Amino acid sequence: MFNALVVNKDEESGKTSAAVEQISTDQLPEGNVAVNVEYSTVNYKDGLCIGPGGGLVREYPHVPGIDFAGTVERLNDSFGASIIALSDTIGCADSKILPDLYKNLITSFPKVEFGAHLHVNPLYAQELISASYEGGCMRFDTAMKGFGGCPMAKDDLTGNLPTEELIKWINKNNMKNNLDQNAVSLVMNSVSKVFESTQ
Repeated sequence: MFNALVVNKDEESGKTSAAVEQISTDQLPEGNVAVNVEYSTVNYKDGLCIGPGGGLVREYPHVPGIDFAGTVERLNDSFGASIIALSDTIGCADSKILPDLYKNLITSFPKVEFGAHLHVNPLYAQELISASYEGGCMRFDTAMKGFGGCPMAKDDLTGNLPTEELIKWINKNNMKNNLDQNAVSLVMNSVSKVFESTQ
């Protein structure tokens, strides 16, 4: 048994209610990953699930709190995903823990390729790329100029990992690649023009 925030919905009135309850793993919906959660938060989407009408929820009771930290206890053999991107959507990744995080996951789940989906302040991009690579990460999600991100990021400079920062890291570390640098430059110029015209 463990404590969980549980949302229930009254079928007659349509009103939702939420409370911390003790539940067992048997009460959770079927899934492919089991995580022993040590810390969890309630984000904006969870708030919508808890609020009047319980938006976004299809079945009740519902356990919100998708942003959590813990230990992966089980990954089903039938799990179809061969690639999992570890995501930091609010720009809080720590370069001190990334190497061990990737090493442990890659060792524990050798059939899965683990990538990085980082939202970063550009000042820390190189450091976080290096830390992820040190742990064995070979796949990075990027966005030209770092456009996009999360409105709940810890500062206004945090956005998607800029493609140009990854290219800079690749060149700085003399990594073998098939990038057409001229094509990249053309695309970067086009991206700047497009976003300047839409502001």
